[in-house]
Parts: sequence; structure tokens; C-alpha cells
Amino acid sequence: MTFRKKVLREVTLSSYEKRPQQNSNKDDWTLISDYISRNYHDSNINSSTIAKNLSLNTKRINDCVKANMQSTLKVYLNDLRMREAIRLLLETELQVNQIAYDIGYSTVSHFNRVFKSYKNISPSEFRKAKYKE
Repeated sequence: MTFRKKVLREVTLSSYEKRPQQNSNKDDWTLISDYISRNYHDSNINSSTIAKNLSLNTKRINDCVKANMQSTLKVYLNDLRMREAIRLLLETELQVNQIAYDIGYSTVSHFNRVFKSYKNISPSEFRKAKYKE
């Protein structure tokens, strides 16, 4: 784990350690969505890791995501990652493989597959098409 990730993890964990035991549904969703927003780039993020870090159970994580986003955690993560990928493709010169790793995909081929399912075009083709506009 890099120094940056360790610091981010410590900051993230310390902010959640002080939360009260009894939370409303909205408070749980706030904690969950904040955690996901800060950690979506981790390729190992899933309901178990979120639950462990927030002291909630996996069912609660999945129920909150479903209730607030009308989707599964996997779909929600992919949506966040795709929005960030599009931003990076348009605003930076980063290589596609670097973008894939930076936003939480452990393989470029999986990133390409997911991106193509969202945009019906590969990330490289998307970038080229946007530069022509």
C-alpha cells in the first residue's frame, strides 16, 4: 500500500470511528456514499470491505445502495468509475491503461469492456472522436 493510500485510509477510517451507534437510514447512506466516493479507485472495494470499514453489515450496505441509487453496488461503482474515466479521457493526456488502473480496474481489458458497454465505443475511440469535435 502506497503512502498516499495509507494516509487516505487513516483519514477515512478516523472520520467514521466517531459516528454514533444508532444512525438513521440517511446517516448510513451518507457514510456509505462518502466512503465509496473516496475509495472507488480501490479495485478491491466491495460490500464486505465497506461494511468492515464502516462497522455495518453487508446487507445494510447493499440495501442502502439499492434504496438510494436504485441499482446494485457493482453498477453504482461502475457508474462512478465511468464518469471519472470520461472526465480523464477528455481533460488529460493519461494513457488509457493508466486511467483504468487509477479508477479501480485491475485489468485494462475489463475496463475496455465496461467502457464499451456504457458508451458503445472503446475509450481510445472515444478520446479520438472528442478531439475531432
